Amino acid sequence: MADVSEALRLRSHELSVWAGSNGSAKPTVLSEIMLSLAIGGRKVVIVSLETTARRVAARMVVQAFANKHLARGRIQKWPTAMADNLCFLDFTGDLLPADVIKLMRYCAHELGTEHILIDNLTKILSADNEHVEQQRLFTAQLHRTAIDTGMHKEAGIRGTRSAAASS
Repeated sequence: MADVSEALRLRSHELSVWAGSNGSAKPTVLSEIMLSLAIGGRKVVIVSLETTARRVAARMVVQAFANKHLARGRIQKWPTAMADNLCFLDFTGDLLPADVIKLMRYCAHELGTEHILIDNLTKILSADNEHVEQQRLFTAQLHRTAIDTGMHKEAGIRGTRSAAASS
């Protein structure tokens, strides 16, 4: 099976935004992707602005050991891969856009991060239609930072019913 980053075409210097309505399992899918990347030797940082780092880590443990495929390999690789390749930053709450950019740069330069997941972007900027220009500018900043640092940035966005219906 291909490496998850190859299968999903997660290349350095890029930004991926994962959007969907409430209950569409974005955190679960993104946690599985980050877990696979870390086990595959990639340096991953997870920042959840909605859920504590402890809960995100607990969900990932369940995912790692409940998977019928490759469970033995994951169990054997877990301690080494997780110690070297997976970092959780506990920033539950709101962050300013400028602080997110600083955090990304720190993770890339100081931690050697290859992939950073920030869930949920609506904790940084509102997802409503009144803030479209701010969203566009912040997304451009995120992309520029991914290019500058060589890091792939994954971001989760909680969609609203109106946003989900219009896409």
